[in-house]
Amino acid sequence: MRGKRESLLLLLSAGFCLICLEVALRLFRLADPSFFSAQSRFQFHPDLEYTLPHGTSQASTFLGDDCAQRTITIESNDDGLREKEFDAARLAEPVVVFIGDSFTEGYHVESDSTFSARVGTRMAGGTALNFGIHNYSAYNYLLMARWATHRLPVDMIIVGLYVGNDLWPYSRTSYRQTIPLDHLQHAVSSRLCLVRWLEYASGRAQQDDDPPTTDPVGGHSYFEDVSNCSAELTKPHVAGYRAQRLGPGSGHQYRDAWRLEKTVAATAMVLQNLQKAVAPIPVHVLVIPERLQLNDGEWDRLAGEQPSLYRDRFMPQQVLIPALREARIEHTNLLPALDSTCFLRFDGHLSSEGHRRVTDVALEVTQRTRSLPADQTTDSMP
Repeated sequence: MRGKRESLLLLLSAGFCLICLEVALRLFRLADPSFFSAQSRFQFHPDLEYTLPHGTSQASTFLGDDCAQRTITIESNDDGLREKEFDAARLAEPVVVFIGDSFTEGYHVESDSTFSARVGTRMAGGTALNFGIHNYSAYNYLLMARWATHRLPVDMIIVGLYVGNDLWPYSRTSYRQTIPLDHLQHAVSSRLCLVRWLEYASGRAQQDDDPPTTDPVGGHSYFEDVSNCSAELTKPHVAGYRAQRLGPGSGHQYRDAWRLEKTVAATAMVLQNLQKAVAPIPVHVLVIPERLQLNDGEWDRLAGEQPSLYRDRFMPQQVLIPALREARIEHTNLLPALDSTCFLRFDGHLSSEGHRRVTDVALEVTQRTRSLPADQTTDSMP
């Protein structure tokens, strides 16, 4: 009897340890080792969670607007940023740091075509630095702002806030993203993090030193005119885009104003704490729209297929802008400055034209802010 009791106790203890390990992996966002593989283009960072791989040069291949394959080179410095190496003590002042996700990093445009690089070129003296990392959220923006101001003589921070995936119900205690109800089913049905790490350790998963693959084609666009593209190219795009846009968790920012208000309030809370963390350095938020908000055909098709989901085209800005104003966060709504030509046809990120137009806005913001006292604020809502 005693032996059975000890065996049962041992079994329960082992189960409890496995549960604790699984919880720890999720709490510290180590859900999948492939997240830090060559394919994901991330490297772990103790202060920022992750950055681009440090000191690397990688080719990124994607489908251009003319249906031809394009390749650009993504170079990162020793800090894992899409910037050249720099000496913090020798930066020309004022120093403007741009923080954001893939829109700020400059997905699928050359380094010198990003809006941060263009601002740096056109500023009358001073330095503009690109601290954007794809897949970042408002929580990561807070971490990056703290990290940057501790290492550099920063004079201004500009945050690119993308309404497509930056608006989340962040936890008020840890700033972590909580899981919305419509994501719960996917989270429960997914494999355990522990299983993924065991596969990785046993060699069954793809290793970090595997050669990087090209970016997958598809997932981001409906096409009004595809006559110049083969069906072989367009069908995966349409199928992937529909799966993304009509699947669980998609389009929540266009469906329910009450729920969006809670989400926006949590996002504004993180940004407000970012602003407090770096005070008195001025912070300005650029509100970046989704392409579907500026593309009539794309919105009409989505609203036609899922009218209960895509109800109000401009709901994100209508809820977000008042929240930023109430939190006394300087901001600019980029909707009036952009149109559908400012986004890549097959991807949805900003095109070179989009980066050029954002540059005009960001340059005006830096010039205006530099001429104002530190405690003076302006409302940039059009």
